[in-house]
Amino acid sequence: PYSFKVPDGWKQKAVSVADPSGPETDSRFTSPDMGDLLVVLPPVFTFIDDEDQVDTITIDEIAPPMKLLPAFAPQALGIGIEEDGEEVSDVKVVKKNGLTYYNYEVRPHSLVSATVYKGHVYVLAVKSTQSQWGRYQNKLKQIIESFEVVQS
Repeated sequence: PYSFKVPDGWKQKAVSVADPSGPETDSRFTSPDMGDLLVVLPPVFTFIDDEDQVDTITIDEIAPPMKLLPAFAPQALGIGIEEDGEEVSDVKVVKKNGLTYYNYEVRPHSLVSATVYKGHVYVLAVKSTQSQWGRYQNKLKQIIESFEVVQS
């Protein structure tokens, strides 16, 4: 359970197990004006081996921001990212309702927000072209900032 806000004009696209970004793809949206959005839910087991920790581990217990991003960047962004973070222009650690989120700005024009809750890593990624980024950068950042896991 998660939520995020998109401006008018975004359309949801169908996803399937055969989605090119992988079977953990949960949602896809697109806007001809602003870009593409993807939500992926890789299992925590991608990052840890201890079954006893699965439901309680937090994102900051798994890894610091620059060690975690390379693990899911190929699926969420379609590119590989090295731990040196050359492609990453900004990283913020944000707290919302008791959860820690890692927010990334990745060159050339992508934004990512990730957190962990009850056995899943929740990742929202927004990608845009140079012209879309130039015109809608602030709105794209608002999408990332609105991303939140609904805790139960």
